[in-house]
Amino acid sequence: MDAPADDRGRLAPPIARTAPLSTPRLLLLLSRALAVACLLAGAPSLAAESVTLQLNGKHSFRFAGYYVAKVLGYYADEGLDVNIVEAETEDLPVDAVVSGKAAFGVGSSRLLVSHGQAKPVVALAAIFQQTEPGSVFYGDVLFTAEREIRRREKAVVAFREASLRGWRWAMENREKAVDIVLRTYGGDRKREDFQQEAGVVAAQIRPDLVEVGHMNPTRWRKIAEAYIDQKLLPPTVSLEGFLYRPDARADLERVYVLLAVALAALALAGGMVIYVQRINARLRQALAESEKAHAARVASEERMRLLGDHASDVIWTRDLDGRFTYVSPSVVKLRGFGVEDAMAQSLDEAFAPPSAAAMKEGIADILAKAAAGEAEPEFRSELEQFCADGATVWVETTVTAMRGRDGRLAGVVGVTRDISERKRTEAHIRELSLHDALTGLPNRTLFSDRLGRALSAAYREARRVGVMFIDLDKFKPVNDNFGHAVGDLLLKEVAVRMRANVRDSDTVARIGGDEFVVLLRTVEGAREARSVAEKIRLAIDEPFEVAGRRLEISCSIGIAVYPDHGKDELELSKNADAAMYWAKAHGRDSVQLYDAGLQHPA
Repeated sequence: MDAPADDRGRLAPPIARTAPLSTPRLLLLLSRALAVACLLAGAPSLAAESVTLQLNGKHSFRFAGYYVAKVLGYYADEGLDVNIVEAETEDLPVDAVVSGKAAFGVGSSRLLVSHGQAKPVVALAAIFQQTEPGSVFYGDVLFTAEREIRRREKAVVAFREASLRGWRWAMENREKAVDIVLRTYGGDRKREDFQQEAGVVAAQIRPDLVEVGHMNPTRWRKIAEAYIDQKLLPPTVSLEGFLYRPDARADLERVYVLLAVALAALALAGGMVIYVQRINARLRQALAESEKAHAARVASEERMRLLGDHASDVIWTRDLDGRFTYVSPSVVKLRGFGVEDAMAQSLDEAFAPPSAAAMKEGIADILAKAAAGEAEPEFRSELEQFCADGATVWVETTVTAMRGRDGRLAGVVGVTRDISERKRTEAHIRELSLHDALTGLPNRTLFSDRLGRALSAAYREARRVGVMFIDLDKFKPVNDNFGHAVGDLLLKEVAVRMRANVRDSDTVARIGGDEFVVLLRTVEGAREARSVAEKIRLAIDEPFEVAGRRLEISCSIGIAVYPDHGKDELELSKNADAAMYWAKAHGRDSVQLYDAGLQHPA
């Protein structure tokens, strides 16, 4: 029978099969000693340590995991006495943690901006995986200060683990978690309010898809790029020291325990010397068998090489040291590099930075899974690769673990396919489905999606949202007198003026022939919404120069404000539409705020 092999391909002695009776007993004793030592090394301190957690909002189900950890004793189990403090503003946690008033805080992706401003904040865990569907930004992020990690890292680790344990329990037992929040911080609020908040929170945490608290360094780099584009961060910003990696920080006491175990294992290895002669004999037998199989392997490799050389997709292999061992000639057509040049490239040279990071992470993951015994681990992703002319190409890459004939892990094999045309088609279809073909403004579908997300955020953050319905006055005579081509040009100019009079965070959409809607994502109240509407009205009142003609039109605007004039999209839209019809019926060229006394159009 063949001898087992270690992870470097060397044959190891079959200890368990031929060792004397005392060896299993010794291994049993060593394993028990290791278990006891690990328990002692990981045992928490019994002395309670007081710490403060500064929230970034009022008490609500948004912070349920921390309440659960406190009420169910998870913090106490770690020797922590936690004081949870609510906040009036979202900026308070950073100031409180940096100044030392609080040891921990709940922030957002903007922690990265504070880090770029040299504030010593460290992100511990991303609780909310998204602020809204498709957004790259994280929601609530648990964080601390560098000071706390230097002074009492064990307390930081204990607090993080207890908090995540509380969040996992809250997501698995939402109704019970509602009971805890209602009993502890409910005040005069109704249970239904917290149940609705629980649904929103679960949608943002996504415990069904992502482990609670998971932070992806690649995603943080994308967030940094977004803030760099917004001029909130310098291009040279680094994530160094910002992301806390508890698995990368060695505990000195555990190192001592592992060192003791390693020394014991070394002593045990000394007893293996008596098996050297037996192993040598088995090695000679294994070598003879490998020579016999060599010819068949060479023939098989030649067939595979012929297949790769004539494939349209790029086929490649990498060894365990991270070196390309084969790249098919189709790489020339895909990227413009010759085979030798492509094989000499590192992942950082072959892929754009985010894609290179994703490739490294994916390859490391499948190698770890393969080493752990998983049969066919696979990594598949859409990535951006550099071309010889300086351009980039989008590809779909599939990577799987590669084993030798002896079953040992030998590296990875990948297949890369050009998906540039597919990406262009998808982007074009997505653009057509969500935007008005004439003006380029969002259409009714995209406006409805943004309004829904704005209302969810407003509900969580207790703020107002404004909705305007706008109908152009005297537009029909333009079409009748000058034709639809001139009318279309006029609509484009109207769209430009409307966009110029709202903020970048607001949305102007076209939902019909001469009908537009505006979403004010955040307003102080009806007065601010009316002020924006007046700016739009006055802008439309100015004459237009279109196709050599001077055209004059006006507009009637109806306004509804959440939550004063409606709690959902349907009610707000209906009331804004009613206000617009009232303005149109009472002289046009005016702005009307919804009032309950207005009559809805039939």
